[in-house]
Amino acid sequence: MTRQTPPDLFAPGLFEGTGFYDVFAWYRERDPVSWQHPPGEREGFWSVTRYRDVVAVHRDSTRMSSTRGMRLGSTDRAVEAVANKMLIVADPPDHTRMKRVLSRPFSNEILAAAEAHVEKVVADVVAAAVRD
Repeated sequence: MTRQTPPDLFAPGLFEGTGFYDVFAWYRERDPVSWQHPPGEREGFWSVTRYRDVVAVHRDSTRMSSTRGMRLGSTDRAVEAVANKMLIVADPPDHTRMKRVLSRPFSNEILAAAEAHVEKVVADVVAAAVRD
C-alpha cells in the first residue's frame, strides 16, 4: 500500500472482507499508536496496532483504563453502572480478583466435562429428530 494519508477506520464495510489487513499494515508501519476520532463525534479511541504497544497498553491500567467504558457511545451512567463490576471493564486489582474467581469454573477439567455432556445432549436430540 503506497497511500500517504491515513486509511479511514470508519469507512463503511471496512471489516466485511479482508481489506482491513492492508489498512492495519499501513498503521503498523506509519502510525502504530494513533488517536481515531470519528467525524462529528465528541469521542474517539486509540488504535494500537503493534504487538509490543498492545502489551504496553495492557500493562498500563493507569493511563489506559477499561473502567471508563469499552465502546464508543457509552453514556456516563452506563459506564458507571458496570465499571469494575464486569471483568471486561475492570482494571487491577478488581480485574485480577474477578478473573481468579472465574478461573475455576472455566478450568480445562470443568470444560471437558461440560463438553462431554453437551455432546451427549446434542447426539440424543439429533437421534430423536432423525427417528421422528
